[in-house]
Amino acid sequence: MSYNSCKIVNYSRINPNTGSGFILMRLFENGPMSKRAVYEGTWYGKWVDGYHSSIWAKLLDDELIVADGGRIEVKNAPPWYGYPRGTTSRARGKGRTPIYHITDKGKHILAEMLVRCNDKAAN
Repeated sequence: MSYNSCKIVNYSRINPNTGSGFILMRLFENGPMSKRAVYEGTWYGKWVDGYHSSIWAKLLDDELIVADGGRIEVKNAPPWYGYPRGTTSRARGKGRTPIYHITDKGKHILAEMLVRCNDKAAN
């Protein structure tokens, strides 16, 4: 996965209405969900495959969320996967939808975000 276009560095400025803050809030409030379910019923509801995929990749790589059920480990991936040979990479399992869970680290970042947002709203 690549998050070249993702500008998140340390999560110190995220907010609950957009991007990674929105994703973390939805996973925390609603429990494990698919990527599509995170956006359904919100103003992001016209979600299409790949929407915000760089943010999801960054959250996965920083271990704020984890996926199960739709991901497989690819060891010594052949070149057509797009990974250098000899690396261990993750790829989407065919025909299965990944379910995402927020980790303890993600809950900690979320708590810091909520404290910061509440302090800002109080002032």
